[in-house]
Parts: sequence; structure tokens; C-alpha cells
Amino acid sequence: MDLWMIYALMATVFIGFAWFFQKVVAEQKTLSADSFLFYSYFSLAFFWISSLIVLQESFEMTLEVFMYGAMITGVYIAILQSRIKCLKYVDSSTYFINYRIFSSILLLIFGQILFTEVISLQEYVWIFLWFLIFFLLLEKKEKKESKSDFVKWIYYILFGVVLITVAQLLSKSFVVSGHNIASLFVVQWFVGMIIMRLQQKEGKKIWKVTNKKEILFLMINGIFFYCSALFNTLAFQQGDVAIVYKIISYSLFIPIILSVIFYKEKITVKKAVAFILTIVSILLFV
Repeated sequence: MDLWMIYALMATVFIGFAWFFQKVVAEQKTLSADSFLFYSYFSLAFFWISSLIVLQESFEMTLEVFMYGAMITGVYIAILQSRIKCLKYVDSSTYFINYRIFSSILLLIFGQILFTEVISLQEYVWIFLWFLIFFLLLEKKEKKESKSDFVKWIYYILFGVVLITVAQLLSKSFVVSGHNIASLFVVQWFVGMIIMRLQQKEGKKIWKVTNKKEILFLMINGIFFYCSALFNTLAFQQGDVAIVYKIISYSLFIPIILSVIFYKEKITVKKAVAFILTIVSILLFV
């Protein structure tokens, strides 16, 4: 097995667990989402150092690099915040699959508009299949939940999808411009720390966590957050982009499986059919 494929498999595992940790934050009551995000971005400092060593890239800082980094960071923080809020109202299976579906559809549309990419007949079939999956998963987390809660998760998913599309387009534009990735992560870490500090509520220190279990959880999350970024970058840099993308696509099933195990989320017949169609869509079209 090639080394880049091992990187892709490692990235899949770490990304999946990092997503599940966001589900954990959404379900529990004591640890704030702001503290979780602060320590997640704090871990990027280690990624910055290792990227300079492992990726052997030099550091460059220009206004263009800073603007790209600042915009991408702001968007990703908003994505993480909206995801944690959404997971309060909807099961992991509904969120992560629909999130994947609509972000891919928007990327196809914007790719056609901004990068003159042509949507093929195969991709139209793909889009039809995705809408079918969406309607199979269109259900509330629990019957007792109000209609307003149901509307909220729809809003948070669509909001997150728009944001991740913007972030991916910015990242693609950054790579095309020829700048190195290590510099981008330096800016992301620096701007991320500033944004989280500005969002801090008066009288509350987001970095202050006293519960030992929460400290351990934040440390583990930082490791997974860091490793997901590192292995994801290595896989895309060294491997076949199409194959790496397909492998990493399966990461969405990790938070779903873990949520079934730890939070007893139910798998209905409609959800099971949606899972099978999702696997088929990844195998045939991604």
C-alpha cells in the first residue's frame, strides 16, 4: 500500500472522530462550544510547526496570504459553531449525510460558474440521487420536538453548507495562486486565536476549564483535530486527488456509528436505505 493511501485512511479516521467530538459538545451541558473551538484552534500551533518540518515548506507572509487565511478562518469558525448548534436538534446521520450532499451540489454549481467546469450527465444523476437521500432523511430528531426546532436544523445545515462551499472555493483559489500551505496555517492559528478572544463573553474565560474529564477530552480533541489536518494535507499533496477525496468521504460514517453506540440514535428503514444510497453515490460518482 502506498504511503499516501495510508495518510488518506488516517485522515478519514481522525476527521470522523473530530466530527464526533463536535456531537459530544452539542449533547453535553457543561463544556461551552467556545472553549471547545478555542482549544481546537490552539492545536493548530502544533500543526504549523510540524508542517514546516514534515512538509518542508518555507514561511511566507504577504497581504494576500493573510487575507486568504483570515477569510478561511472566519468561515471555518462559523461552520463549527453552526454544526454544534445544529447537532442539538438533529441526529448525526441526518446532519452529516445532508451536509455532505448539499456542499457537493453547491461546489458543482460554483465550479461551473467560477471555474468554467461543465456538469456532466453522470453528475446530474448524482444530484438526483442526493435529493432522494435528502428526502429519506427529512425527519425530526424526536417526535416531541417542536416545528421550530425542525426548521432550525434545516437552517443550520443550509447555512453550514454555504459556508463550507465558500471555504473550499477560497482554499482552491489559494492553492491555485501558488502560495504554500504552511503559511496559511500560521495565519489560521493567529486569526483563530484573535476571533475566539473577541467572541469571549464578559467575565468568562473560554480557556479556563476546571473539570478534569473535560480537560482530558479537550486534549484528545486537540490531538485528533491536529492529526486530521496533518494527514489530510499529506494525502492530498502526495496522492491521487480523486481517490483521496473518495476515501475521506467515508469519514462521515464514523460520527454516525459512534452516535448510534453512545447516544442510542435510532436507525430507521428510511435511514438504512439512505446510508446504502450514500455509499453507492460515493463509490460510483465521487
